Amino acid sequence: MLNTFCSNKDIIEPSTKIWNTALISNMFDYNIIQLILDTPLHPLVHEDKIIWKAGKNGNYFVRSAYRICVTEIAENSHLHIPGKWNSIWKLKVPPKIRNFNWRVSGWFL
Repeated sequence: MLNTFCSNKDIIEPSTKIWNTALISNMFDYNIIQLILDTPLHPLVHEDKIIWKAGKNGNYFVRSAYRICVTEIAENSHLHIPGKWNSIWKLKVPPKIRNFNWRVSGWFL
């Protein structure tokens, strides 16, 4: 890979919205070239911008990434342990006892 600096404007032909294969071929090795050229370009997109889909306004926040991670974990059924977990948190005992009960019940200790 060459140490040539360029932007998306350089590696995409602006008038035709196709990859500048000559420039890409001179900058990257074969595997990277194939990955780039296999990426489709939409002809109606006029401006290239970074968008974080998980953010409400398209901006990245750690909170939104955390939510994605938590959702990913929660949706994996193999991680679920059957039981009435909410009942542990409703017990009228000190928080450290609730936490201990939760850990013992889920085999986390």
